[in-house]
Amino acid sequence: MKKLLLSLLLFPLLCLAQSYDNYTKVTAIRMVHPTREGNMTVKGYVEEGDRIGARIQGAQEEDEALAFALLALKKQAKNWQAKSMPFVPKGYDTRLQVPNMYVVQVNRFRDTIYTTAGNASIYFPEEEMEYIDPGNFINGALTEKLCFLAERNFKDEFITHQNDSLPVSQLLLNGKGIYGYTRKGFEKNVQKFDRVSTDSIFDKKKIVVDKTFWINNYVIKFEGKLQNFTAMVLPGADYPNKAVFTAGGIQLEDSEEKLALAFPCSLEYRNWGASPYNMGDNYYYTVHLMDDKGYVLFYIKNKKVDKIEVEFR
Repeated sequence: MKKLLLSLLLFPLLCLAQSYDNYTKVTAIRMVHPTREGNMTVKGYVEEGDRIGARIQGAQEEDEALAFALLALKKQAKNWQAKSMPFVPKGYDTRLQVPNMYVVQVNRFRDTIYTTAGNASIYFPEEEMEYIDPGNFINGALTEKLCFLAERNFKDEFITHQNDSLPVSQLLLNGKGIYGYTRKGFEKNVQKFDRVSTDSIFDKKKIVVDKTFWINNYVIKFEGKLQNFTAMVLPGADYPNKAVFTAGGIQLEDSEEKLALAFPCSLEYRNWGASPYNMGDNYYYTVHLMDDKGYVLFYIKNKKVDKIEVEFR
């Protein structure tokens, strides 16, 4: 009987969708670790512009059956047992009021379903009411990927997780190490700069002059010894004297698959730094430098390395 009711609710949604060339996406977002005095709901975190990482995690599916099932359950929920849940905008509570949201997009139509811990109920923020799932229907509708997202103990994993690391000797520009140089030492031992840009930063007490040095599409900044080095893809740029930077054997425009082979632990959490609504692009992975000398960030765009940022300590 429960399955029949769900099927009847799905039928008009399916008929509507079949009149279009379908674009269907379900974005699941889960708050995994709130901050003290932070929002008590995933909705609050996402609205503040939080990105995929230590606070929120997410996954996406392009699955019509999943999308229509979630929409049907939201409609059906008004027949379930209701319970008042006043909205608490700020605070600190490890129980989390409403940690999950599912954003369903079918062509131009878009709706959001909020659920409590374990997907035990559907929450309607405008009513400040939760409707208790009587038969575990929500979890039953989810795909294996989204079930794993809902159950995974991210908070404890993050405590024990270790990213990969590499020695500074594997940071090479045209085969030469870049670590530990002042500006003059860099030009003498590695390569001369193509150009320099200067910015004046004003504060209340003084003017600070910020200098940025360039070698092709590589940006270098110094504060005494080298502080950071950024390599980035600049579409359409052509350089007569090509320079190649590699970090642990990875260079710009290498595939994400090659990066995964080189640093599997760092790539364990996909989409770190991505927008909650577009997890498939513009994210990064972190690789530490040995002996606490800093870190390397590999930014991904279109499944390729689009930027490499090195920050030295």
